[in-house]
Parts: sequence; C-alpha cells; structure tokens
Amino acid sequence: MRLPLLLTLAAAAVPAAIAAVERQVTIDEVRIEGTRLVHPDRIRFVTSVRAGRSYGAERELPLILADDLRAVERMGPFTDTRTELVFGVDPGRVTVVFRVTELPYVVKLEFSGLDHAGWSAESDLRKRIETKVGGYANPLILENDLRAVERFFRDKGHRGATARVRRGEVAGGIELLIEVDLPPAVEVGRVFYRGLPDGMRRRRFDDLLDRTQVNRPGRPWQPEMLPLDQGDTVRALQDEGWLDCVLNGVEVERSDFVRPLDERRRNGPEFVPDGVYDDRVHLVYDLAAGERYKLGSVSFVGNTVAGSEELRAAFALPEGAWFRRTDIARSVERARRVISNKGYARCRISQERRVDLDTRTVHLILRFDEGRQYRVGRVDIRGNLMTRDGVVRRAVALHPGELWNDDAIDESRRQILRGGLFKDDPRKPLSLRPTFPEDRPDETDLVIDLEEESSGSLQVQVGYSSATGIFGQFGYTERNFDLWGALTDPGTSWRGGGEILETDLNWSEDRNSLSLGWTDPSLGEGPYSLGVNGARIESSQRDWDEKRLTGTVSLGRYFLRRDLRLGLSYGYTDIEVGDLDDDAPDDAEEGSYFYNSLGLSLSYDRLDNARLPTSGLLLSASDTVQGAVLAATDPINEYVLKGDGFLPLLEAEDGGVTFVHLGARWRHSIPIGDNDEVPFYQRYLGGGPAPRHRGFGFNELTPRSINKNGYEARDGGDRDLIATLELSYPLQGYNDGVRAVLFTDAGNVWGVDESVSADDVRYAWGFGVRFPMQFPISLDFAWLVDAREGESSSQVHFGLGQVRF
Repeated sequence: MRLPLLLTLAAAAVPAAIAAVERQVTIDEVRIEGTRLVHPDRIRFVTSVRAGRSYGAERELPLILADDLRAVERMGPFTDTRTELVFGVDPGRVTVVFRVTELPYVVKLEFSGLDHAGWSAESDLRKRIETKVGGYANPLILENDLRAVERFFRDKGHRGATARVRRGEVAGGIELLIEVDLPPAVEVGRVFYRGLPDGMRRRRFDDLLDRTQVNRPGRPWQPEMLPLDQGDTVRALQDEGWLDCVLNGVEVERSDFVRPLDERRRNGPEFVPDGVYDDRVHLVYDLAAGERYKLGSVSFVGNTVAGSEELRAAFALPEGAWFRRTDIARSVERARRVISNKGYARCRISQERRVDLDTRTVHLILRFDEGRQYRVGRVDIRGNLMTRDGVVRRAVALHPGELWNDDAIDESRRQILRGGLFKDDPRKPLSLRPTFPEDRPDETDLVIDLEEESSGSLQVQVGYSSATGIFGQFGYTERNFDLWGALTDPGTSWRGGGEILETDLNWSEDRNSLSLGWTDPSLGEGPYSLGVNGARIESSQRDWDEKRLTGTVSLGRYFLRRDLRLGLSYGYTDIEVGDLDDDAPDDAEEGSYFYNSLGLSLSYDRLDNARLPTSGLLLSASDTVQGAVLAATDPINEYVLKGDGFLPLLEAEDGGVTFVHLGARWRHSIPIGDNDEVPFYQRYLGGGPAPRHRGFGFNELTPRSINKNGYEARDGGDRDLIATLELSYPLQGYNDGVRAVLFTDAGNVWGVDESVSADDVRYAWGFGVRFPMQFPISLDFAWLVDAREGESSSQVHFGLGQVRF
C-alpha cells in the first residue's frame, strides 16, 4: 500500500518542481507604443503585467501577456495589437512593449448622393451600419458597412448602386462621408401570363402569387430571384389542378417609364422606350398549362378506429371536384381528425395518387398510421411570466385524463386568444402541442407556449375634439388585473388575474366625467362573471346643465364554451337638472330625478380578439326596466339590440388583416305606469364621432320643434337606429398600426309620435384614419347624403379610442 502512495506524491510534486526551476525574469518597464488620443495609462490599467515583478520566462509570462492582449483588444479603439519582449544586458531583466494601432475616433458621419432616395433612406442606413458617431472607424467593419449600403439600395431596385467612403482629419478624430452612386431604381412594371387557362381568372392568379413572388408589379426588380418566381408560377397552377403545367420561358423587356408630369404622359403612351433610363422591367411568362385534373375515387387503408364510410363523409370533397391542393389538404385533415379526436394524437396519413391520364382524374389512397391511443397527462403552461396559470387553464378545453382531441385544441387556442392577453404573431404563433413522455407510454402532455401581450394602457392627452371642443383625458385600463392580489400584496401581485380594471377622467368645455369599473370574467374560475361600475358626469352638452351619479352591479353566467352569456344587472342613477337654455324642449324642467333599474341581457360572442377583433360575430340583446318593480321618478322600459360582424379579407405578411366591419344598434324606450312619454332626460339624440352617425354634428340628429320661447328645440326621440359598414386596411402591415377606413353610416332618431319608415333613414359616407393602439385616436371625414336645409353637408370628427357599439 505504501508504494502507490509514494508514486502519487511524486507525480503531484513534478509540476511544482518544474515551476521552481523555471527561469525567472524581472520586468524593468511596461512600454505602450502607437497610442494617439488614448492615454497609455488606460492600457496599463487593464493589463496585469507590472514593472518590478518577476515571472516565469517560459510559461507564466507568455500566458499573462496573452490575457493582456485580449483585454486591450476588448477596449475597442485598437487593432493589430501585439507584444514584444526586449532583453537588456542582464538576461534576467526584460522590457514588455505593447504595440497597438489606434483606430480613429468618428466625429462626424454623413451621406451624399441620397437626394432621390426618399426622406427615410438616411435614417434607415444609419440603423443598418455598425460604424457610428462616437465610435471608432475599424477598416474591416467600415468595408462591411459599405457593402450593406449597396445591398440596401439594390434590394430597392437600384441594381448598380455603389458606395465608397471619404475620410477627413479633424480635431479629435475623423469625419466620414459615405458617397453613394445611385442609378435610377428599376421596378417591375407589368407582368403578363401567356397561355393562362380559361378556368383561372387573372385576378385570382395574381392573389395567389402576391405573397410568394418577389418580382411583382411596383416592386424592385431583383433578377436573381426570377428562377424562384418561375417555380412559384408553375406551382400556383399545379396547386389549382393543372398538374401538367410547365413554363416554356420568361421574356424580360426593359422600358423607360414616363413620369406623370411628363408631357408625353398626357399625349402619348405610358411607356416610351427612348433609351434615357431603362427603369421598368416587364415580364412575360409563357405557360403551357395543359388540362385540368379532377378528383376521382378516395379509398382508405389502415383505418381500424373508424370505418371508410365515416371517413369518406368527413372527407366531404365529392368525386369530380377540381383537384386543388388546398381543398385536398383540408379534406385529408378532416378525415384524419375523425381518428385523432378519439385519442390518437400521433395519427398520420400518407397520400398515394394514381393518375388516370385518359380521364384526367386523380384517385387518392389515404394510408393511416393510427398509432397508440393517448389520454392527456399534464397540461404545462410556459411563457406566462405575469398571468396566473389558472387564467390560461380555464380557457383550455382539454383536461388531464381525457382522450386527446385536436378539435378541443383548436377551441382552446380560440379561448386563450379571445381575452387579448397573449400574442399570436405569425412569426411566433401561440403554440399548443403534444409531447410524449417515455415513462408514461399511454399519456401525452399538452404544452402551451405563450407570449404575453401588453395588458395595460395609460392615456394622458390634451387636444381638440369636434364633439367637445378642447378636452383633457386621463385614463388607465388594465386587462390583467388581480383584485385579491392588489388587496393582499399590492406591490407585486396586483396583476395576473385576468380581470379588467378601467378608470377614466375626462374634462372638456361642456362635459366632465369620472368613471371606475371592475370586471371578473371568470368569478371563482367558474362560468360566472361579476362586474361593478360607477360614474359621475357633469354635462351641458344638451340644452340644460346635468349632473349624473350612476352605479351598476352585473352578474353573468356563461354557456356554450363561454360564447353565450346570460346577464342580470342592477343599477341606480341620480340626476340633477338645472339652468335650462332658451331652446330646451317644452317638457324640460329643472329638478331632481332618479331611477332604480333591473336589466336582463343575452350576448353571443365569437370575436377572435376582445381588444382588436378582425373576424367573428358579436350579438347582444338587453331589456332594462327603470322603475315599476323598484322606485323611479319616470318609469320606462328600454330594450336594445346590437350586432357586430367582422369579415377578414386579406392578411399581410406581418399579420395585419384587412377586414369588413358591419355594426348595427337599435334602441327603443317605452313609458310604463302613469307615464305618457319618455322623460326628456332619457330621450335619444344622434350624430357625432363613431359609433354615432358621422354625417351629423354631435347630438344634431334628432326630431325638432319650435318651443314656447320661439326657438328650435332638440326634442330627442324614443327610438334610435345606427348602422355602419366599414372597410379597414392596415397601412403598416400589422393590426396594431395605423389603419385607413372607408365607411358608410345609416340611421335616424324617431320622435314619440313618429312612425318608423325606411324612407326616414339618413345616410353618410366618408373615410378616416385610426392611429396606433398606443395613441387610440380616430379622425373621420364624412359627407351627408341629401343634406336638407340648415344641415351641413360635411363633418370632420376627431375622437379618442377605438370604439365599438
């Protein structure tokens, strides 16, 4: 036992012995050479070698110097850094020399040659290059920056763009001037398709290619991408059923585009090839489409869980239908889900096609690999850094112990997104996927990967509104509030519960208001909702001064996976009316009024997003009794019908959806008890910014009469209709950006003794802009159809908020 121990001790002692015998050298001086503006002591500060110290010459000193070189290079201003050892007469003493090349300090950086490149070109270039003012001019990085500038312009159609840099010595550093030689941009003019089959409409074909092709009309000409565009063109026709389609070639024609201000534009053809600038490229695709194929028979192989008849019924696409790729893919997925929805999470289908060239039909054989039946094990939620797991779990339609179901996964996705708390970016969509743990062969875990949306919005604004004049606003909305956490731990736990908190303070020349509301959409994590709202309003927008104090409590019960809600509410309102104007209605009286109200409501919500919907449907109906059962100054019964529908038309690459919005609302108040008519303070007045009738000024759409003072009074009505049709387009390509809107409004307000007729409906049309959600401002320009005497034919509405009624 002693011999191995002695050998171990001897082996451990060898490195120490070698270090002991290594030749030692003492540092006489640490010299810094090559610096200009940087003081040598800054380099000495980051290095560890020191004068007067002794180091091992063969191993220790080289390692230390290597570390010091890396430390000097990390400082940034130096390149070509190296060290040298200078020995004197005494071999035991040495001078360490750090030789550096100091990079010049960039005092100024400018561009030239960008006069015709657009107002944002320079700012875009400064973001793309690494060389910055206040940094150092590294030759290698600067060369890469020049190539980046050239790529930037070539991608915009300036195919021959070149960039070079000029340097100028100034006090404290250098000035850089990046000169850009910018030839005229070459754009794609027109794209023609020779041989396009009769069954393919040109507009539809353009829509199919608009997302995939690079060289589209109006875009920069990129010849290196033309082979990919050729493949996309052929595949587009093949996917529509022309399976034999081939491309014979592409003709590229160059021409000179004549600008709109050119005289030849008004007196000659649009394209004049005069040879001065060949800045347009026209493409002619020569297609040989062949005949279009149809779907033949569909057979199923390997299915044991479901019969062929059930699968064929789910496949749905009939024999003889055109063999479109998207239709076939949807049908195959429907057939697969017949089996996967029974727990077979790994069910896969492979397609075998048998083509009959004589009849131009494709017979499909779908081979099933059903796999094992799985039940859900765990539900793992990731990415909810602030939101509680329970908020997500109550939206999940699939629970541990249940058989796997793909339709339930789709429903879970819809329910998670409808609250507006999580993102669904096309580049990183919301993910719900199965994982299969090896230790539980009969179970699959559901993994939900989330990215939280900004749930709070703060508004502090001062401005001018066409409805209220000069205004001020302070508002805060939190869609992920947690009341219990705010009460128990307000510092860290006041968010994450999925509740909604809304506060709003408004001031204007004729209206001041303060409101506070709280809603729990899933009371106790169950199918119930609870809401509490209160508001105080002081207004002179009508023909008297009015103060209202209101409070409302509402309780709801959800059905049909939270799409259908039945609600019951109680409210109290106290009203003070004073200082009547001379043009007030004859029945308006100063005094105090109040009412208790009971309401019953029913709503059906299939919107895709509560905050900014782009598709879906929202329908609601309510009946509110003011008085009768409970006390009220003037008992009435009001019922309201509302509807909003959103139809998506197009989706941009960044997810922005172009959609059509159709909204409508009908209100009707009926006096009950001893009342003969609806009281003056409860009657309807229309007109103003959306969601009101934009063809009229604020509160200007109303029945009128001459009052006892001889003035024209706005009487108000007991029935109110407003409908709007809008086309909304995302100008910036994403949903939260600036939007352009085309709209038409229709509606009217009917007085007590007036009958409702379609001939009475007033129409207006116009356009507007919706600014980003961070600044929820709307600007609308409206024109009234068939304006009557005394009515303005046009209106401009400036308002706050993205509103829906």
